[in-house]
Amino acid sequence: MASIRAFIEGLLKKADVSIGGSRPQGVTSKRVIVLSAFRKFGDYLANSTEIVAHRLHEKIVGDFIVHSVLFDANITKENRGATLFSIAHALNANGIISLGMASEKTGLCIERIATNKIHNLKYCPLNLNDTAIDTQRPYEEKISLDLNPWNIEFFRKTCEEKDVPVMKDSEDAGGFCCNHLAYQARVAQLGSSMWGKIPFIFIHTPCSPESVSDIGEFHASGKITMPIEKIVQGVEILLSSATPL
Repeated sequence: MASIRAFIEGLLKKADVSIGGSRPQGVTSKRVIVLSAFRKFGDYLANSTEIVAHRLHEKIVGDFIVHSVLFDANITKENRGATLFSIAHALNANGIISLGMASEKTGLCIERIATNKIHNLKYCPLNLNDTAIDTQRPYEEKISLDLNPWNIEFFRKTCEEKDVPVMKDSEDAGGFCCNHLAYQARVAQLGSSMWGKIPFIFIHTPCSPESVSDIGEFHASGKITMPIEKIVQGVEILLSSATPL
């Protein structure tokens, strides 16, 4: 375990991400889920996904123990998709759930497609806008994320029963760090028979009340907030349906 931890810490140091300590004693038989999230960005006071990651880190959810990984909310030269799968492989993880926050979302939103394009005038440097994430692959290439290992129908049905807001699946993951990670992760899966066996899913969440400075103004603009408890519940529902992983 010590050698694995050293390997993971080396990956994290290189990629500027963070993760907690080793697996708690007494739960070594539990299957592992890697949960990735982003730190706050722009004028937001917090990133709802970071709060969720801290809340679930090293917690037991059903048959799984959760290990959280945090990324800075920016575009980097580092291949975060490969880093994420390297961490998952080193932990012998059974799957990866990646979360990202988007203010236009009204509920949990599963992303089905990632695009080889960087585009966000507000948050991306001008020299990166309208450039490829991976210059070795076709510009604006769209690749489908493999959702087959996840019981999406059960997830949707149970979220509805538990009053957890869920949107229609999306085919546009945006042009910032969320799409960047989802695209790199899927390419990493496709390029490795070893990583290809590790299920991956990307879900956007709305902002939480903790994320915004003026919640009244935020709601007046037509946007909604989703309580952290509901986002956490949604992740737990997804894991409760993921027993075949």
